Amino acid sequence: MLGLGLRFTLLLTLTLTITLTRMFLRAVKAEAQQSFQQTERAIDVRQEEQLIPKNSLRTRLKQHQCLIERPNAGTEVHRHFRQHKSDNMLVSGLEAGLHWTRGQRLFKESQWIKKLKTMMPLSLNETN
Repeated sequence: MLGLGLRFTLLLTLTLTITLTRMFLRAVKAEAQQSFQQTERAIDVRQEEQLIPKNSLRTRLKQHQCLIERPNAGTEVHRHFRQHKSDNMLVSGLEAGLHWTRGQRLFKESQWIKKLKTMMPLSLNETN
């Protein structure tokens, strides 16, 4: 038979081992939940990016707005909007190509500029 001191030591060791195991499992579970939440956030961001393609009207307007806000950047169109407020401006898309490359978008923009005769001197678009 085991002595009282040895039984107490074994019981204490067993209790400590169980407690440490529980703490370890809680930590692993918390880490797994945090990792899962980060993955969910990353998926949400990717899905949101897919909902707003690079060549969307919203994205294009933000690109123009960025150039309008820079004092020495942009084209004649950007310089024009630095001088005049855009409070009464109406924007509409002419053609959608959400997955176009930059080159395809620029080609289509140049076609519309020619078709609508908005090239200088008739309007604000400069010749390249």
